[in-house]
Amino acid sequence: MRSALVFLLGMLLSSAAPAAAKPSAGRLLKLLPEAQGDGELRVIRALGRSARPKEAVPALLPLFDARKDSPRRSAVIAEALGRLGDERAAGPLLGAWDYLVSLRQQMDLTAQVQVLRLAVIEALGGVGGKDAGRAMTEALSDPDPVVVAAAARALGAMRERGAVEALAQLLDKEGGVGQAACEALGAIGDAKGAPALERALSVPTAAAAAPAAYGLARLGRKEGVKTLQSILDGSLTGEPGAVLAAYYLTKLDKNSGLEFLVQLLESEMSGLPVRAAEALGKSGNARAVLPLTEAIPEAAPELRLTIAQSLGRLGGTRATVALKKLGKDEKTEVRAAAAAALEELGED
Repeated sequence: MRSALVFLLGMLLSSAAPAAAKPSAGRLLKLLPEAQGDGELRVIRALGRSARPKEAVPALLPLFDARKDSPRRSAVIAEALGRLGDERAAGPLLGAWDYLVSLRQQMDLTAQVQVLRLAVIEALGGVGGKDAGRAMTEALSDPDPVVVAAAARALGAMRERGAVEALAQLLDKEGGVGQAACEALGAIGDAKGAPALERALSVPTAAAAAPAAYGLARLGRKEGVKTLQSILDGSLTGEPGAVLAAYYLTKLDKNSGLEFLVQLLESEMSGLPVRAAEALGKSGNARAVLPLTEAIPEAAPELRLTIAQSLGRLGGTRATVALKKLGKDEKTEVRAAAAAALEELGED
């Protein structure tokens, strides 16, 4: 029985479906009861990518117990529930969040529990709901800036208009919090956030102004794109603020941002190609796949690794083909990154 399960799991996860295709929930649900260890986690991740939350969510919810289960397994289940985006998961996820808040008040949390906290926050952003919005707004007061930034992103994902005022108060915070708050205000799309974003444009550095400009651009304000473009036009190649501005312009599907990052990708200056590859991957712009794949033959190992990670974020047939080639790379770390990216895309 065990060998048959391993065979079926391998066949399912190595199918030649297009990248980011939704695996069959029915087949995965048959595998889930007998799957164990890492095999079970792979099935759970695949269920999170399935197209049938109606069947997948009821199968995953009984497995989710942040109080008793290992943080690693709980984090994987939370991630799957968040991807499925079904509000039936909101109650259990909120229960887990309340437990983790109380646990933090009692003791120092391990790294794995911290990862679980972030997974639950991201999942709540995926499932949404009024109670989730209130909980994440309260999380903006957490002493951990990493948690605050994650809560801001979650509020942006769920477009929680009730959090606009609280987010506006975070725009000058450091540690990634201000950037996440700017992006969240843009994602929420409420014009009430515009005055705070406009004030944030007056900061002295381009790296700090770029997120506010992006937020305004998402709100449909022309000065947002104009500011991002001016940062590019008036900067030295590779300047942190310029890379960030180019990243945001690429997210907005502006040619100037994509062209700037491709230029950096081809640069011989130390570190710039890696930063450009990372920005292209995080941009979510499908047009970034082609320059990333074309850069592989001449890329150093560190850059190939980053390209593999970025292609895993972007997906698509071209990305999958390139990742399978990188899966045979001479460097172990590159092969591992390619394998992880393919698994994330539902490919072997």
